[in-house]
Amino acid sequence: MTFSKLTFEQWYFVLSLVIGLAALGLNYWHKRAMQRIANKKGVALSESD
Repeated sequence: MTFSKLTFEQWYFVLSLVIGLAALGLNYWHKRAMQRIANKKGVALSESD
């Protein structure tokens, strides 16, 4: 199956997956970036809340 033969629903699904995975990656990166900033400022973060 090639990309040119995908139906609208299949395109919607693939695009939703790509956007979801991108959001997940950005969320992980943002969390790590905030933890680095907090560590530089001497703030202790608790992940148990």
